[in-house]
Amino acid sequence: MHGPQDGCFRNSRFDYDLHLLYAPIVTLHNPYNVALEFTSLKVEFIHVPFALKIWRSGQAQSADFIPLEQMTVDNQNGQQGKVFGLNLRTKNTDGTPDYNSITFKLLPGEVKMFSPYINPYLNYLQRGEYWDIYLGANKTTDMPAIPGWPGDGVGFDCDWLAGNQLVNQDNSDGHWGGCIGLAWDDQIYVECIPVSLPLGNNKFVINMSASVGASTTPTIVSSIEMDYESPTGLQSFIGSNGVTMPMRYPKASAVPNYVLGHQLVDRCNDMVKDITRQKAFALLSIQAKSTSGGRDSSNIDGRLATKPWCFAHANIGASTQKVVSEHSANFSHEIDLQILPGSPDDWIDIAPQDRGNFISGHTGTNGTKFGIQYELPLAPLQTLASLNGANPGGSSGYLPRFAQPIGNSWAHPLISPSKLLETKTGGNYLDHSFLLNLALYDGFYFSGLAAQTGPFYTPSKTTEERSRQDDGLRQHRGVANDGWSLQRQLHLGVRLEGHARIHPRFPSSVQPTQQG
Repeated sequence: MHGPQDGCFRNSRFDYDLHLLYAPIVTLHNPYNVALEFTSLKVEFIHVPFALKIWRSGQAQSADFIPLEQMTVDNQNGQQGKVFGLNLRTKNTDGTPDYNSITFKLLPGEVKMFSPYINPYLNYLQRGEYWDIYLGANKTTDMPAIPGWPGDGVGFDCDWLAGNQLVNQDNSDGHWGGCIGLAWDDQIYVECIPVSLPLGNNKFVINMSASVGASTTPTIVSSIEMDYESPTGLQSFIGSNGVTMPMRYPKASAVPNYVLGHQLVDRCNDMVKDITRQKAFALLSIQAKSTSGGRDSSNIDGRLATKPWCFAHANIGASTQKVVSEHSANFSHEIDLQILPGSPDDWIDIAPQDRGNFISGHTGTNGTKFGIQYELPLAPLQTLASLNGANPGGSSGYLPRFAQPIGNSWAHPLISPSKLLETKTGGNYLDHSFLLNLALYDGFYFSGLAAQTGPFYTPSKTTEERSRQDDGLRQHRGVANDGWSLQRQLHLGVRLEGHARIHPRFPSSVQPTQQG
């Protein structure tokens, strides 16, 4: 027992102090067929929507669920917001961050996991680096993060678990401040819920910043915003997908459905690397869609079925979604809170080269360590459709976005099939698929004029002969040689009329299956 609880709980049955460990993890995927190098890359989690209530031997230890932001001495009323900021770096051969370098590289198609670096040789008595009991100390704001996953015994640590809502301040009952005492034979279980924090305006945001070009000042290059729309929106959304609120570890149906106090005990002079009795009980995730979502009852690979290769792709500059009214199945990312079985091994699977899983799943069973979604044209452009490899649907400033917009007839479920532009509460939505095909194929007459020479053309034609042939084709179609404007109008009219009719022929694209 560490102080001051050792003095407060003296002559009581409570010999231990209950602690919470938590750590953010980032998995990055390079979707392109070329290597990517990043400088000063930082990922921030802002207003993490998680709250906890601890039950000890049948008694709740706090009057309500305590948000993670309020498990600190100086923020018990939630007047400040908590930020987890990871500065991504390479690591040295001894497993420490390379502080002399602010760059790292992802190979073509590579999937790599990053987690905060905490000195594994520290213990609670030398806890300054990871003891997160004062929000004002900003311990989690600027963390060095390196490739790899050290395990669920390594994380930031706090014991102010009841905030300012501890059921009583009776030391003989194992209570002091916001801390909870633990006896050898106590039966412990926890309940947790996703919460909408008032400071966050019912939103959870993840920002990515980096130095771009010759600039040394990092700027935000990507942002994901989850808008729950109401204080109970996130609970309603996850609860509507087959989850009972509040969520509990161990589950009520488990035998036994509690953890005994002595099963959690590690000593305060044990080094971080030697902590072994922790119990991993919850995982909050914002994850890109994979092709395995909604197929497994465990929901490890995602709770929602979707079409990530068509329109719900994650390679975008920014994403905002109204989780409840528009539903996450229609977007590139989904949010979820899942109860773990005491270990995150199935949910967090990592290879010795620090690679995670993506593309076909988020686990080692279904996912892959490498996977290319976009092939950038490295030679002179051969076809307009090859521009899909440059991800034209991900760079637009408007929703919704398509993975492969050029040369397809998809109707995105977020926009009415009969409209090219639709105004919604989040702004104007554009039918990128139709508009890009209109601009590249139907807005002008595209014909290659290269000479057809060599053994593969019968008969071969010179450039002049091909030009005359194109003139003849236009006249045959009833369009004069000098009628380019008329030709565009004719094509536009046909496509606009067809737009209202063609999409209902693809009912499977209107709404993805929702499971879970």
